[in-house]
Amino acid sequence: MLSRLGRDEKITAPQLHHYLVGEGYCVSIRTIERDLEKLSARFPLVCDDSSKPYHWSWSRYAEPLAIPGMSIRQAVVLLTAQTHLQALLPANLHDALTPLFAQASTTLRQRSQPGKTHWPGKVVQVSASQPLIAPEISQEVLLATHTALYEGQQLQIQYLRRGAEAARCHQVHPARLIQRGAVLYLAARIDGKPMLTLFALHRIQAAEILPRPATNATEAQLRDIMEEVSAGFSKGEPIELRLHMRRELAIHIEEAPLSYDQQSSPVDENWTEIIATVTNSAQLRWWLMGFGAGVKVKAPQHLAESITQMHREAAAS
Repeated sequence: MLSRLGRDEKITAPQLHHYLVGEGYCVSIRTIERDLEKLSARFPLVCDDSSKPYHWSWSRYAEPLAIPGMSIRQAVVLLTAQTHLQALLPANLHDALTPLFAQASTTLRQRSQPGKTHWPGKVVQVSASQPLIAPEISQEVLLATHTALYEGQQLQIQYLRRGAEAARCHQVHPARLIQRGAVLYLAARIDGKPMLTLFALHRIQAAEILPRPATNATEAQLRDIMEEVSAGFSKGEPIELRLHMRRELAIHIEEAPLSYDQQSSPVDENWTEIIATVTNSAQLRWWLMGFGAGVKVKAPQHLAESITQMHREAAAS
C-alpha cells in the first residue's frame, strides 16, 4: 500500500482495493481504510477528507523512504529480465540489482499458488542455430567495459587478435556492446582513427577506464557496424534472391519472411519458389548451405555458383 501512494497524485481506498485485489490480496475496502489510518500515525501520510471517498498521499515534505514490498507483476518482470538479458545488463549494476532479483524470487515463492510454475520458468529462449558455449570473459574486463560504456569514458585495452602472438594496447572510445550468438563484441573507435572497430570481449586481456570522456559514434557508423555484424562480417550489396525450396521448408520461410518484399508461389506439389531482396553475405551463404538438397538457388547466378562450389568442397572433405 505504501509503495502505491504518491506525493502529488492522490489515491482512494477503493482504488487501492482494486490494485491489491489484482495483485492477489484478499482484503476489504474497510480494512484498507483502517490500515491507512494506522499507518498515518507512523508515516507522513496526508488524508484529504474534503470529499468521500477520502484521498491519500505521501506528504510533499516526507523524506524518501524505501518500501520493501514488491508486486507479483514487478517480480515477474525482474526475473524475466534476469533470465533473458543477463549478458546485456551493465556489470557495474549487478551488485545493486542482486537484492532486487532475490526479493523478486522471494515474492513469487511466497505468493504463488502451490504446484504452479513461476512465470520465468514458462518463458524459454532457444537458439535457431547450432548452440555454442560462450567463450570465457574476464570479469574485470567485463566490469571495466560496461562501466566505461555506461559512464561515457574512454578505455585502454590489451587486445590479442586471432592468430597474433602478443596483445596490443589500444586507447578506445566505446560505442556499443553487440551480442552475436555466443560471442560478445565491443564496437569502439580507436583513438585517432575515424571508423569503428570490433573487439571480441573474450580476446581483451586487460581493460582500464581512463579519466577522459569518450566521443560518440555517428548514427551512420553505428548502423554500418550493426549491419556488418548481422551479415556475419562479410557484407555485400542487396540482391534479388530467387530460390526453389522444398514445400515443408518453404512453409517456415513464408511464416518468418526473409524480407518485407518476399513473394512465394508454388512450382509444383513438392517445390515452392521464394523471391526476396536480401544482403549478399557470408551468413546468407552458410544459411543456404544448411538446407542441403532442400534448396536450389536459381538467381543470382554468381550466388548459385558459389553455393554449388561450397557443396563440392564439403563433399570432397
